[in-house]
Amino acid sequence: MKVSIIILNWNGGEQDCVESIESALSQDFTNKEIIFVDNGSSDGSYESVMARFPDLIYVQTGSNKGCPEGRNIGAKQASGDVIVFLENDGEWKETDVVSQAIDFMLENKNIGAMYTAVEGYQSEILDPPVDTNNSGVESVQFSSTFRGGASFIYRNIFEKTGGFPSDFLRQGEEVFISYQIIDRGYDIVYWPQRTLRHKGSDYTGKSDAVMNYNYINDLKTITRLFPFFYYLIYIVGKIGINMPRFIKKGKFLVFLKLTAQGVIDVKNRHKYTKISIKGLKKFNSIKYNKDKKID
Repeated sequence: MKVSIIILNWNGGEQDCVESIESALSQDFTNKEIIFVDNGSSDGSYESVMARFPDLIYVQTGSNKGCPEGRNIGAKQASGDVIVFLENDGEWKETDVVSQAIDFMLENKNIGAMYTAVEGYQSEILDPPVDTNNSGVESVQFSSTFRGGASFIYRNIFEKTGGFPSDFLRQGEEVFISYQIIDRGYDIVYWPQRTLRHKGSDYTGKSDAVMNYNYINDLKTITRLFPFFYYLIYIVGKIGINMPRFIKKGKFLVFLKLTAQGVIDVKNRHKYTKISIKGLKKFNSIKYNKDKKID
């Protein structure tokens, strides 16, 4: 078993990138490669890291392709059986994260993807799992999706899904491929036995851009992947739920623009294999079921 640890950087700063790389290098799992993807940085972080760690695999995209496509580019260089996405402003607390994660995946054959616990780098406050607001979850649980920068995914499964949607600059790319992973009969798991310390988890006051990207990418996901009848139901529901949020923030014109982009995206429906009704229902069952514990 070989793992490919992919670190994506865009003006992340030398110190953060060094800490992330050293965290990957310190892992006691020996059969690994580290792929450093630079998304068009202009702060000198790429040059500094390359000079300090010459034995890594380096990829330059030339410009900021966004997080999803940047990780796709890194995945194309991977030769490992498992792809590990590690935040460039994060580090693992323990040196056996990779080895223990791989052992768990091998013991549980139906896992297609999983992610570790994530905590604030300074605050040490745990982020809640993706399906709940409860930050105190300590047990391994089924999940509807995963945290991209703290995740483990079998490379063959990642490739079968087509990877992250290349036109998503940020937000929602994990959900997009999670629908496909679950539809193919694999499990996604939250594995809090090991932890990623993440500087981004300490940031407060996220911008309206996050709301915008979440909305448009949700529309694109529904449009591209859902069976026709469910596409109509969910697209109307998504529009109805989000309209008051944008109006409350005085962003109604932004809402109209994003909605129009989502509707126009219907031209791309034929390019994607639709998930099954069974897969859609299983995704929702996992997402909204409060009892997610793995026996």
